[in-house]
Amino acid sequence: MENSNTIKIYAGTRNWYELALAAIFYTVTAYTVLLLLYYLTFAFNGKEATLKLFDFFYFGLPSLASALAFSVTKDIEIENNSSIISYYKVGPFTKTVKTSTLAFEYVSVFQETKGIFQTNLWYKGNKHYKMYEFEVKADAFKFATLVSDKLNIDLLDATERGNNKWVEKT
Repeated sequence: MENSNTIKIYAGTRNWYELALAAIFYTVTAYTVLLLLYYLTFAFNGKEATLKLFDFFYFGLPSLASALAFSVTKDIEIENNSSIISYYKVGPFTKTVKTSTLAFEYVSVFQETKGIFQTNLWYKGNKHYKMYEFEVKADAFKFATLVSDKLNIDLLDATERGNNKWVEKT
């Protein structure tokens, strides 16, 4: 994170085993696409081409989704307490998504599922931006505390359903 009017949060890099799994899933996707293209262009049997099309939907698309899940990183940039820019990166490719807001109200940490804690940045009533998910509650609170301190906003502990508490900053 930086000290100026812009806060930059870098997700870092993926672990080697996540990248290895992503490479395997990308390979399965490429194989199903190439097989489908071969049967669509060179095989004149419509039944085989149709079967390969089903293989693509059954194997290719789920493996592509898995590959992206193992290889995408998300970096966040908060500018002048009024906009959020998300950078989704896969290798050399980057997709930029900009969200304009009026002013941030608070940061919350809640338990999404058993063992997954999500940090959200709330703005304009009930609108929120999902920042990151953590497996360890202490890490989620450490991150949320850093963001709330940098933006000078409140921190809400919503890890227990129906028992939301504002966290006192020291």
